[in-house]
Amino acid sequence: MKTANKLVATGLIAIMGSTALVSMASAGTDATAAPSAQQEVVTAKDVTVSGTARNVLAGVQYAKAAIGQGQTDVAKKILADVNGLFGDQDGTVMMKTDKGFSLPIDTGLTLAKGFTPTEVHEAAFAKAQTLMADGNINEVISTLTDAGVDLVAEIALLPYTPTVDSLTQAAADLDAGQVDQATASLDAILASVHVASFAPDALPAQGYAMSDIQQG
Repeated sequence: MKTANKLVATGLIAIMGSTALVSMASAGTDATAAPSAQQEVVTAKDVTVSGTARNVLAGVQYAKAAIGQGQTDVAKKILADVNGLFGDQDGTVMMKTDKGFSLPIDTGLTLAKGFTPTEVHEAAFAKAQTLMADGNINEVISTLTDAGVDLVAEIALLPYTPTVDSLTQAAADLDAGQVDQATASLDAILASVHVASFAPDALPAQGYAMSDIQQG
């Protein structure tokens, strides 16, 4: 029993480690693509993460560092560049949850809370590890769920409109010499990133018109 459980645990680490974050998704970087038709159901392999969101968060960190070093002019330039990242391409990867429109940053798989794998699941984890090596994410999910493994898909999300508003406010605060307020606005962006959990075969749809997003 101990040996079997050890093998299951090893398989779990291999599968969950390899499916974490980027491997379940591709980054959306096409700045010229029109918003795609909204899908009713999105599966784990279909998720496209937002290159804009990732770059925005990196820019916020750089701006905070510049402010901390007293280089407010540099921070202003960074924020101007960050604000210029947003565009119609964001609509192609946008998701809508109970917290509103958000850009997906990363995705991953994990075990559902309270579920503990046993030796019964050992063969499924071994097969899933082979499938993962070939990049067959959806087959990994079906193999594990068919074997009774209770999975959830997790998506890290950046709220869209609050982020745009906070960036605008931070830039205005810096122009007014209100450094502490600008820092607070940037901190609010970082704190707003949240992780939502879904069934791996029924994730939120992606693809909204920017006119709908801007109306909330």
